[in-house]
Amino acid sequence: MKHLSPKTMFVALVVLLSHALAVSQNPCALDPAWDADGTLKADAYYETAAMLVLPDGKLLAASNSLNSLHTILKRFNADGSLDLTYGTGGQLMLPVGESKTEVLSLFHHDGIVYVAGAADDIDAWQVFYPYVAATTVDGAIVSGFGQNGFKRFDIDLHAFGYASDVIADGNGNIYVAGEQNNDTFFVAKLTPAGDLMPAWDGDGISKVGLTLPDTYWDIRDMALDSNGQVLVTGRKMGNLSSNLPEFQQLLVARFAANGSLDNTFGTGGIGIYNSTGNTINEGKAIMVTPANAYIVAGFIRTGIDVYLTTTAIDHNGLVDSSYAADGWGIEYFGQSTFWESDVCASLLPDGHILLSASRESGVFKYFTLIMLNPDGSHDLTFGANGLFENIVENDNLNFIKSMTIDPQGKIYLGGFSQVCINGVCGTVYVAIARYNYTFGAVGANDPAQVSITAFPNPVAGDGMLRLQGIDASSVQAMELLDVAGKCLKSVSSSGEMLLPNLASGIYCLRVTTATAVFTQKMVVYE
Repeated sequence: MKHLSPKTMFVALVVLLSHALAVSQNPCALDPAWDADGTLKADAYYETAAMLVLPDGKLLAASNSLNSLHTILKRFNADGSLDLTYGTGGQLMLPVGESKTEVLSLFHHDGIVYVAGAADDIDAWQVFYPYVAATTVDGAIVSGFGQNGFKRFDIDLHAFGYASDVIADGNGNIYVAGEQNNDTFFVAKLTPAGDLMPAWDGDGISKVGLTLPDTYWDIRDMALDSNGQVLVTGRKMGNLSSNLPEFQQLLVARFAANGSLDNTFGTGGIGIYNSTGNTINEGKAIMVTPANAYIVAGFIRTGIDVYLTTTAIDHNGLVDSSYAADGWGIEYFGQSTFWESDVCASLLPDGHILLSASRESGVFKYFTLIMLNPDGSHDLTFGANGLFENIVENDNLNFIKSMTIDPQGKIYLGGFSQVCINGVCGTVYVAIARYNYTFGAVGANDPAQVSITAFPNPVAGDGMLRLQGIDASSVQAMELLDVAGKCLKSVSSSGEMLLPNLASGIYCLRVTTATAVFTQKMVVYE
């Protein structure tokens, strides 16, 4: 156990008080401590498709080649400089496929970074297969995972497929979601060593196919709810031939603990949703609320205009009409439109929703952040109309592909940028921006619960948290969240929690009882 010096205690308490008192006083802004102006440009002909902040606070970014090359992972220091101690000279190339490997998701658990995406097949031309790989936080392939560090999924040979997301549960079991050949999506469950778990749908891979012709799945994101059920979101679409009228519907599917579709959700485990008056809908990110309901971020398209959406769905799969307008929040900003390729979202511990996408206005496309209140309205303290946007250096075209938030509350956006003038476009470069923002304070949602506190606070990263002011037998769950709302550890029916060697920063403790949900901001030190 580490001990806190009086000086460190004083500083930590000042940090805690400043975060508690400075609630949303400062709007979002670029962080000049990141590469001098808050934006970083690097690596021609690559785009940053996935990012995560490691326990030491450094940023790991996976950038895909726009040519037929493999993905490159790089680790950056807090000032935006390349960390040359990572991999070889600051980078790790992932040669999963014959000539091209793409990364779509990164997830860190217990010192291992899991990487998911698509790779071309050595034995079949223009065939891509889903895969998951394991690396150390310092950029070495974990050779004992799968086969030489990689696990590929042959859902359907000689088809196009990809793994869109990878996550891990508290026991270190790995879940991979994706699709193959457009007509089948899947969720696989693996051991920490990369072996399929047969208890999951009989062979370790749960597959969902389509029976109607000319209809297709597209899977984008995955989450675990507090019951350990797996959720995926994306779209169901048609009219890739002339046999069906065009449609595109928001898709959410939920899997039970044994890997079968959960029949208590939606229709046979699948919910299909359309916003009023719109035929083109898609889910891009799914988030779990403290009440074990769901928020899906995505977009709608009407003609050539694209708008961001958030949709509230209850635990049974019904749209929650109390959220925004009849359950759908639609983000209109004058005559501007958003690019539908990538929408990122995080449900923050205080209930706010952070969205990011690329917004087009005239000849510019911006890195754009939008902060929503828990009811779906715009948080006007974040920026004008709840929005903040920027370009990278002098590039007028800026496209977002990924977003992550560190324990200090700094927001990262990644993607690519370039200059285009009168139809003549220059070189594409990796683009990563970092932002400062003071996230809102959190507290009890029931006045009767305000006497509940967790101590000590500040607490060591490997310390023990205990609750006071409540009988431990009435605690249904204690959950530790990072500022992006991701659950780092959860315990049931207990009034204490041993922290899992956390990095210094601001976290959130969420306590659920039969009658209320209590949240407290925690300061962690190393």
